[in-house]
Amino acid sequence: MPARIKLLRSATPGAVPDALESGQIAINEADGKLFWRRTDGAVLAADLNIEARIEEAIGDLVNSAPTALDTLQELAAALGNDANFASTVTNALAGKVPTTRTISASGLATGGGSLSDDRTFSVPAASQAEAEAGTDNTKAMTPLRVAQAVSALAPEGVPPARQIQTSGLATGGGDLSADRTIDVPAASQAEAETGTDNAKAMTALRTAQAIAAQGSTKFQPIPSSVSYPVGTLILAMKSNSGGVNEGATIAGSNLRRVLFGLDSSGVLTIDTGAGNLSGTWMNVSGHQINQMTNNTNRGVGYFVRTA
Repeated sequence: MPARIKLLRSATPGAVPDALESGQIAINEADGKLFWRRTDGAVLAADLNIEARIEEAIGDLVNSAPTALDTLQELAAALGNDANFASTVTNALAGKVPTTRTISASGLATGGGSLSDDRTFSVPAASQAEAEAGTDNTKAMTPLRVAQAVSALAPEGVPPARQIQTSGLATGGGDLSADRTIDVPAASQAEAETGTDNAKAMTALRTAQAIAAQGSTKFQPIPSSVSYPVGTLILAMKSNSGGVNEGATIAGSNLRRVLFGLDSSGVLTIDTGAGNLSGTWMNVSGHQINQMTNNTNRGVGYFVRTA
């Protein structure tokens, strides 16, 4: 038959009443503990001072933390409510420049060193004496020092008696007591076409006009014969369709001699009316030659007769 539940008392801290039987409960009035003996004889103890234990546990957890950081909410706020605070801090530290990074100076600058401490760079400025002497090559010049150097090293500038002279086709000049103008007269069209004035300069336009007016013929052809010996090098255009590669041969009947000259406006022109060639010719132009049309590049090239 199971033992009846009895409530026993003990006044000795931590002591279990000796008379506590299986199924009975005892209260220790000294320390507030509750004891219960199981049927297997083991005694289970429970501390009835729960509030004190909770306060003790909270105190151990807080461990004398300051009032502003003694709650989880305050700790989270201090960490910026960042659930990945450790990664954030790690990444921030990774972006920092290491203290071993060195800042060096060169040229006129001195100082520098690693970033393990504050560093100062210095660019020494020349004194007035150094600026006026013009011999120090380790100091920087300020606007004041430059002005002092100019005053000391070039006190008078260029004398007004200095002469600016002209010769040849240029006229004008004189000393520097006043502004001077140098003039180079240009030939007129009439003077360029006549070709007798020897005191004027020619421009590109006047030169073209002179060539157009003084040229004896419109074209200056290559020799008029269309039959050339083997080994002859000639400038010719391709008259049939398609192209002929560098080093390839072509029948002379597909090539025409080209004649160069200047038209009445002095523009270089090509006469495509010359006759076809005879024999066999090799393209030695360095690139492919195509049929000559208005929109064709490389329609004219060098050919040497091979047969």
